[in-house]
Amino acid sequence: MGRFSRIQQGDQLAKDKLALDTYNKKSTAERQAAFKAQQALTGNLKGAVASIEGYIRPYDIALTKNVYLVVDLPVDGTVVANKTQSVADVITKLGTLVGTRAIKTAPATAGDILVETRGIRGFSPCRITLIKKEGAPKDVTSRFTGNTYSYVKKDAVSSPIGQITGEASEAAALNTIKNILTAAEKQTWSVSMTRQKGVTVTVV
Repeated sequence: MGRFSRIQQGDQLAKDKLALDTYNKKSTAERQAAFKAQQALTGNLKGAVASIEGYIRPYDIALTKNVYLVVDLPVDGTVVANKTQSVADVITKLGTLVGTRAIKTAPATAGDILVETRGIRGFSPCRITLIKKEGAPKDVTSRFTGNTYSYVKKDAVSSPIGQITGEASEAAALNTIKNILTAAEKQTWSVSMTRQKGVTVTVV
């Protein structure tokens, strides 16, 4: 038998289901219009982010092996009216946090090994994502059910990162990066990490 609290929600859930069914019957044009209206209300446009070739040191290979992975790093992209928005401040802040964990100048020391990883299926480098909260929460009406919910606009940009001297693990990197942010900045900014996975390069 279901919990009493769930039983009490029955009428509301039935109304939500009816509203969702009604939305699903709308034409493509009607759905697009509803999406654009919601987007205008929330200001939630896609960030204008382009990429540039960069280089990182993998976490599973000693720095003495001089292995660099070729990756894409974020840079400012083109802003398209009503479709994308500038996230230049997030990209700049992210670059400060990443520091030398990712570089844009190709290594040129004798013996350096560059490994192209872009397009390798099953491989993804360690990546940190910087998230910025934009303003205070506001009430927004769902275009699916008509219910009101609290919404906080957030902008996020991610970047591959790699190993640096004195910081051999991803956990150590994340801890150091988080500690760069002051207590006041953490009210607006937050950082998450996706660990390196996939192909391992063996160097003898």
